[in-house]
Amino acid sequence: GTAVLVIGADPEEEAPLYVLRLRGIADRGGDLTVVNPYPTKLARFAKNAVTVKAGAEIAFVQALLSAILSEGSANEALAARLRGTDELKRSVSGKPLSELAAAAGVAEDTIRAIAGSFIAAENGIIVYGRAALGAGPAFTQALANLALVGGKASRANNGLIALT
Repeated sequence: GTAVLVIGADPEEEAPLYVLRLRGIADRGGDLTVVNPYPTKLARFAKNAVTVKAGAEIAFVQALLSAILSEGSANEALAARLRGTDELKRSVSGKPLSELAAAAGVAEDTIRAIAGSFIAAENGIIVYGRAALGAGPAFTQALANLALVGGKASRANNGLIALT
């Protein structure tokens, strides 16, 4: 199946044409997760609608990275296809998952479940928008790292979509 992570975005306002596609993915059984500090219409169609603290989207993404990198099987697969994984691990291992989850205002179990679904999905798409871009280049780099670590980059029907 397909896992879609919409973070720091309101597609209804920013890119209405994407809303129909995102709803369609959810209607066909895809795993739609909407992560925002504010409510959106799309969240009604999501399997997971997660409210993060305002400005804490990057902490949420770092928590997802931490959860994925803490899995041994993910580490082996990751090391086999990417260089610099040790640097990435060090960058997110500075803070434990519990601390990153608290900074985002999201339960650890929720983060682990979303990370697991994203990794398990055949295809994974990360959609981000204006609110996420306010965090600067570190945020978009974290999203790119998430796509790479999750094995959702450099393949058809996978990757990042910026709505702005």
